[in-house]
Amino acid sequence: MAQDDQGRGNAPPSRERGAQRAEDRGHRSSMSDSVRRVRNETGGQVLSVERMQYDGREINRVKYVDDRGRVRTMDDAAPSRRGADAPPRPRESGQPARGDNPPRP
Repeated sequence: MAQDDQGRGNAPPSRERGAQRAEDRGHRSSMSDSVRRVRNETGGQVLSVERMQYDGREINRVKYVDDRGRVRTMDDAAPSRRGADAPPRPRESGQPARGDNPPRP
């Protein structure tokens, strides 16, 4: 492998790596913000969070355990699409809400 005069391999220039890391940091930050919002709003234990496309927009889907031990999902839109202080949106489903579900905003 070719190395430059500082002993580095064929890695991209540091400014490209820095921009990539800043973008990753933004995704991690919005994901951790989503986890924090869901944890504060529901009081449940967060199981996972994933970034995905839904209806042409980026969302963070957070899975958590509610106070009755059931696994729930909550979709939280990325902060760039709406205000950072906007509440997370529960996952929409075609089924009517049961009486034991928390009320929707």
